[in-house]
Amino acid sequence: MSDTMEIRPQELSWDDSMKILDALPGMELGERAEAVEKLFRNPSPGIRQRALSIGATVLSDNSIEKFIRNEADDVIRNAGLEILKLKGKRSFSLIVALLKDHEPDVILQAILVLDHLRDPRAFNSLRALLKHENPNLVQASITAIGHLGDARAIPELLPFLKADPWLQMAAIQALGDIRSPIAVRPLKRLLPDFLLGPFVAEALARIGGSQAFLALSEHWVYFHAELEAEPVLGFLAYILEGLSKKPKVTQAFFDALSSYLDDSAETVRAATARCFLVLGPGKNDEQAIHVLADSYHNLPELPVCLIRRRDLIPALLTMEGLPCIWGIQLSARYPKEAHVKDIIVALSRDEVLEHINVVIQCLRKKKDSLLAPALIELYLRLPLVSRPSVIPLLIMYKKNLDMKSEQWAHLDKEIRLILSASLGNDTDTIVREIQELPFESQISVISQIYGQKAICKKLPWNKWLLESPSTYGTIAAQVAMKAQLYELIPLLRNVLQLYISPDIIRALGELGDRESVPMLVDYLNKAHSFIKALIIENLGHIGGPEARKALKNTIMRVEGKEASLAYRAFSQCAIDEDTPFFLQAVSHTDWIIRLACVEVLGRFQKADNLDALTRLAADPVPAIAQRAMFFLEPGQ
Repeated sequence: MSDTMEIRPQELSWDDSMKILDALPGMELGERAEAVEKLFRNPSPGIRQRALSIGATVLSDNSIEKFIRNEADDVIRNAGLEILKLKGKRSFSLIVALLKDHEPDVILQAILVLDHLRDPRAFNSLRALLKHENPNLVQASITAIGHLGDARAIPELLPFLKADPWLQMAAIQALGDIRSPIAVRPLKRLLPDFLLGPFVAEALARIGGSQAFLALSEHWVYFHAELEAEPVLGFLAYILEGLSKKPKVTQAFFDALSSYLDDSAETVRAATARCFLVLGPGKNDEQAIHVLADSYHNLPELPVCLIRRRDLIPALLTMEGLPCIWGIQLSARYPKEAHVKDIIVALSRDEVLEHINVVIQCLRKKKDSLLAPALIELYLRLPLVSRPSVIPLLIMYKKNLDMKSEQWAHLDKEIRLILSASLGNDTDTIVREIQELPFESQISVISQIYGQKAICKKLPWNKWLLESPSTYGTIAAQVAMKAQLYELIPLLRNVLQLYISPDIIRALGELGDRESVPMLVDYLNKAHSFIKALIIENLGHIGGPEARKALKNTIMRVEGKEASLAYRAFSQCAIDEDTPFFLQAVSHTDWIIRLACVEVLGRFQKADNLDALTRLAADPVPAIAQRAMFFLEPGQ
């Protein structure tokens, strides 16, 4: 390499690393390994990761092998290992060849990479190492074979259950990973072992099935007083929840469980409750439900142990707290088992409001005309932001919800209008009644029916905005955005000529109104900082030649936060011909500007842009490096 590329032998600076990255494409193959090796020592994760990615592309198998064999330098040896992992299946042949090396450490590194790849082609090569004289290599091979999940290995793993302790533990782990019931009987023999028993219990839990449950439950019955309750009961509950049929359980097992429902540890109580509930109806059901609810800490997901307990639906629906929500979820799974009256009572509880989305999903599967009044009451109890979520349910009951009937006479007029609009009732009548409301009520109703485009379109916006632009400008802008009413754009432009409205600026930007660009640019030169920032942002949304020119001019004459905001806005609407402008900014000191450059250069992948992205992939700011690397990945 040239004199300008001389690097300190220790840690590289960011500038030195960038020089190497720039020079790498033009280096000879022999120089690349040395250069990449130096980059591994840079403390920046972005630079090191990019160096590893480049190494996986440009380094030969011989160079990578030398890295792995470097016993004197952990950094280089680990880099070689990471490069092999990055190469993935492309490195398979090299790794298998390294398994035959005479150096145990090289073989170990190869096993670790194969363990990472989990390629089934490695089975026979790893199997051969089970007879190796080095116990560390045997242990690593056992672990890697287990991760392959190949039951063919079980006969060869079983002898290790009688080997030295660390090989025993590796074999137990591997048999659990393979998850075959064939291994249950030999593992069961080791359950009483003081050292290995906990590992065997975990392996049996991963294997699952009735045989594993029988083995672990018998062990629990005989030794529960000596065992650590939390893990074993957790494993038992896990196995039980995965069984397709309820197993035969002895009374001795129930007796051994009973006292743990009152254990001082929450995790023990919860695991015990799961066991009782999944095993079907019993005298401990009510206590188990309350224990389970306490352990869920207001998370509404239906516990697996309750999924088949349709018999509990009536009881759950009458309980308070989470059990009520679980009852509603079970009602959706087994509609015929749930009485509508019980569901109506459940809907009146406050906990329903806390988990309204879960409740709504369930009620879609349980349709009954008697639910209509309860759903209206539920709608009224919800805060405004949550009410729209109930509308799809109310639409299901449209025939049962005549808003003109005496049944709904107690409803506020605003509420009746909102519900009528949401249910798709007569548009002209609703539009007329909205106009008859006081201004505050008009705004309240309109703000809750944004999705009803037919109604919003018929409202007298021209009249309202002409008579009182400052009064109706904000709501008109919000309706234009929410309902995508492009018809309102000319009216909003007229209002913007009278006064600056942030909502109207946002609406024109979101709707991409290019005719408003001259007016926005004019305001840009005389507005205060907040409005300036808003205009810059929305010029980026609008795009087009005039907006891009305005943003470029803004960048040329401002600095600091305004410059970074303008770059970001410009990046959203930039086209191919703008890439030279962003290429000039890839080394800018502002990381937000460099990130904007990544977005544009990644969108238009030409040779110069890809070179710049390669540099940015080594940026010290992780967000920039990761985004640049994303664009450099094949297929992006």
